[in-house]
Amino acid sequence: MRGTILIFLVLLVVELTGSGTARAAASSNLVLTPKGKAIIEAEIRKHLPNPASAVFSDWLVHPKTDSDPKTKVGSGMVKVASQKKPALPWMFDLRTDGTLTLVTWPSWPPANPSQGEQRYKTQLADSVGFIGKDAQYESFLTIVKSGNYKKIKDAIEKDRNIVNAVDDHHNNALHIAAQNNLGPEIVKLLLKAGSAAKTDLNATNGNSEFPIDIYNKNKGNKKSIEVLKREEEKDKYMDTEDQEDNP
Repeated sequence: MRGTILIFLVLLVVELTGSGTARAAASSNLVLTPKGKAIIEAEIRKHLPNPASAVFSDWLVHPKTDSDPKTKVGSGMVKVASQKKPALPWMFDLRTDGTLTLVTWPSWPPANPSQGEQRYKTQLADSVGFIGKDAQYESFLTIVKSGNYKKIKDAIEKDRNIVNAVDDHHNNALHIAAQNNLGPEIVKLLLKAGSAAKTDLNATNGNSEFPIDIYNKNKGNKKSIEVLKREEEKDKYMDTEDQEDNP
């Protein structure tokens, strides 16, 4: 679970402190079922000083990658606030044998994430029916695959956060566009939508591939590659500015 924690720590610093202008895509096509939420909530409450006052929000299921062991059902996080105190993240990791591991910290952000963590492990009766798939996200990735510009645009206008969608292999909409060799108009549309939703779609998938890597590997649309190259140059320029502002 260590790798999962490190991934979430990067996301949570932005999510909980409000710093930064963009986030790596965090959402997936996976969601906790009502059963999953109820049982994980109940387990977390066992470790809270005032369980009755706890408020749970922003549930997130981490997209599974090819490197995940077959014994893993899923992992994710939830923010828990209690008695008007700042919300603290709780990580959860569920295995097929019913082993549930919970991890949190006494304060956020922690001075040293590897120290002071509070870890709890429990054995559940089963691990069946905890995680399902978000039909809306699944549908959006299918629309992107079709290459229909109008349908993609309409879906984004209905819900700008839909661009956070990723599949079981952590491919986001730009990866799907690259896999299907879609043109520059759709690439620009997705990049713009990602920026509006504060989501970095120019990220890696479960195979550590950027969208441009897929285009290049498949000798894909040259104009789409040029758009992504310009995006990379813009990211490098912004990174340089950040380093100059924070030496």
